Amino acid sequence: MKVLFIPHARGGASHVIPLIALEKTLKGTGVETAFLLSEEIRKSSHILSLFNINVLPIDHDTTFTAEISAITQF
Repeated sequence: MKVLFIPHARGGASHVIPLIALEKTLKGTGVETAFLLSEEIRKSSHILSLFNINVLPIDHDTTFTAEISAITQF
């Protein structure tokens, strides 16, 4: 099973941290996970490097097109 986490694009760390906790819970269960984050969060958040999470190289700019691209890539 694959799970793509798409937190609110402008929500900041408070929208990402609970999903990181859920992602860590799913590790080792055979579930593949990835995050779709805005470029702003990817560049400014040191949290991402601490937890070794899979972040797709697509800017989540609140458009449906970005979400479809992420689903297709993942």
